[in-house]
Amino acid sequence: MTDSNDDLNSDKTGQNHNSDFDDKTETYQHNLTGGKLDSRHPKIIGQFKIKRVIASGGMGTVFEGVQENPRRSVAIKVIKGSDVSEKAVSRLKYEAQMLARLRHPGIAEIYEAGTYEDYGTKVPFFAMEYIPNAKTITEYAKLKKLSINERLELFLQVCEAINFGHRKGIVHRDLKPDNILVDSHNRVRIIDFGLACATDSDLHLTNVQTDVGQIIGSLQYMSPEQFEADSSDLDIRSDVYSLGVVLYELLSGSLPYDLSSKKVYEIACIIREKESRPLGKSGLKVASEIEIILQKCLRKDREMRYQTAYGLEQDIRRYLSGDAIIARSPSLAYQMKVFTRKNKLLVGSFATAFVVLIAGVILSTTLLVQVSAERERAVMESEKAKRAQGFLTNVFETAIPIGFGKPVPISLLLDKSTKMLEDAFPDDPEIESDIRRALGLGYFKLSKFDDAREHLTHALSLRKQTLGDMHPKTKISLEDLGELNSITGEFGNYLANCQELCRIDSISYGVRDENTLSSRLSVVDGLEKLGRIADALELTKKIRESCLDEYPDNVKLLNEVDRNLSWLLLQSGRLDEAEKLARENFEIATTRIEDSWYAKSSKSGLAAALISQGKLDEAAKLYGNFPTYPGLDKEYDMQGSFDPNKSDIHLIAFWEEWCPYCDRMMGKLEKFYRQYRNYGIDVVGITNLWKPSTKKDSEKFLADHDISFPVFKEGGKAFDYFNCNGVPSIRLIYKGKLIWEEYVPSTEPISRHMLEGIVKATQSL
Repeated sequence: MTDSNDDLNSDKTGQNHNSDFDDKTETYQHNLTGGKLDSRHPKIIGQFKIKRVIASGGMGTVFEGVQENPRRSVAIKVIKGSDVSEKAVSRLKYEAQMLARLRHPGIAEIYEAGTYEDYGTKVPFFAMEYIPNAKTITEYAKLKKLSINERLELFLQVCEAINFGHRKGIVHRDLKPDNILVDSHNRVRIIDFGLACATDSDLHLTNVQTDVGQIIGSLQYMSPEQFEADSSDLDIRSDVYSLGVVLYELLSGSLPYDLSSKKVYEIACIIREKESRPLGKSGLKVASEIEIILQKCLRKDREMRYQTAYGLEQDIRRYLSGDAIIARSPSLAYQMKVFTRKNKLLVGSFATAFVVLIAGVILSTTLLVQVSAERERAVMESEKAKRAQGFLTNVFETAIPIGFGKPVPISLLLDKSTKMLEDAFPDDPEIESDIRRALGLGYFKLSKFDDAREHLTHALSLRKQTLGDMHPKTKISLEDLGELNSITGEFGNYLANCQELCRIDSISYGVRDENTLSSRLSVVDGLEKLGRIADALELTKKIRESCLDEYPDNVKLLNEVDRNLSWLLLQSGRLDEAEKLARENFEIATTRIEDSWYAKSSKSGLAAALISQGKLDEAAKLYGNFPTYPGLDKEYDMQGSFDPNKSDIHLIAFWEEWCPYCDRMMGKLEKFYRQYRNYGIDVVGITNLWKPSTKKDSEKFLADHDISFPVFKEGGKAFDYFNCNGVPSIRLIYKGKLIWEEYVPSTEPISRHMLEGIVKATQSL
């Protein structure tokens, strides 16, 4: 978020582009600009001290806040009091989950999500990266007086960031200049994925998705299909349309439609039915290719648009490099124009006629083939999409039993789809692989792991046969199976998946490339999960050497490698070395890296090294002697009774019964509890009963896993107080103070060396 001026000047057409629709009056209202705090505003939100209001309007208010540890400014988005509802809270939490998946230099990072008390009401918020001195992309271009080509180069950064989000399954749905910033280092930063919708299946989708009939987005930049108000029908091509509107405005300073003083239904009609105004009529002279690129983005029929942000990005790159764009019909005259533009000196020579003749032959047999191939590929992709859509339509028409209002389990649809898929695409294994992957992910998120494995393995096999080992879709299938094998404890298969991915990246990028080094770290994870600590340690040392040789200035990559190395040194019993490296790494994370995730992870690594050596007080100091138990918001005991005064050491496990990682962790914790409770180490489980969990399900989970330590249901304060953005999470408490925190998807919830350090310290007292 930024503190750039939100009250933009109107453009030449008299339209103010920075306004939010007020559905009560069906008029436009300006965003309220930022300012000082008054009595209505909170002074503290979560762990953040509020400094001022950045902006207010639309769904809520954005504050600038300060976090003490690590010391930094943050932007805090709060949903308006009138909007506080279960739906609004769910949307905010969902937004946090979406942003957590989008770790990209062009996308603003989220730090924390939760709720705070405001006069007895729970108000949801999330804290995100504060981008000082940033400008909206249109403001920046105007301030810097960028040329057309410079604006296009800048816009390429936008396409790259949005394409990254699309590849992660996220549709932004609210792309506009206000959400596309340029920071003080001239880098584009995309903000506000609050209206994002996951295009892949999600456990909480039915609870969180925007209701049919509710229009979400900023009207001037919305695609025609967004006005249909059916969020389930939106896909990444809606963002492509919005990108077209943003590019139009970035180049001309105006919008492709005159929407001034129009009602919502009038705006909907204009955007859905009327053709956009050609860029030339805005008074700007641009190459015909730019007009054609914009026209393709702004097609009413999304099948006629660029199908991805990547496709738009590539056509802009073709134009900037002087090549033929895919959006334009490949006529010979156009091909010759492109050739002449790229070869002015040659064409201007005495051999002009001869060159043109030869060029015509060459272009007619190469460039025409290239462009035609692209068009043919686009037609084929469109046909595949239609066939897949037909299959899904058939599923919903035939697989859902007549019940008139009775709910249909998702598992029933998946089972019916599986039966109908047999021999449905005998001549198109790629479509079958796509549908099998979707079914596999559906079963995966229902914890039906055997069914998930069958589909995901079949999808991988089909993709290898039809697309080859190196195709991006094949790599995605390997990643799917890797995650499944990790969750289900099939660590041998998980390691094999990681090694295969590493092989692919080595061929694609080179052995010492940054992408390959990251893949090699996943191999380290696989080795550690199998207990091959010595092998994992040796490989990590080699990765570190490559990082220092090839990327000495990439502090983030080196920080990640050193965190792994420090942990493996600890696991090997080399505690002094582990602490030394962890301390150096924490110093780098807190002084040279702005991203809080690195500071938090590095702190956890250093705390683990200190605890392993019995330095519990020093670990508490590392967390600022953070006090615990101001009020755990306990609603009822599910099992046993937790007394924080019973012992000095408590291990708090935040869990939910539906989480497969929690399934493994809770069993491990029970073994640990039985082994160490006589040493004065207590364990307590805390659940919020997040949907779809129920009390009955959770109690059955505890019984099935033979859990004997205390477990209670709380209302959310503990989750917020300990900054738990997900489960499972561990918090280790010593004498009422936090000494370690960790998200725990690994094989063990806590290291044996840490437990030995705790026993050593407490038994010597």
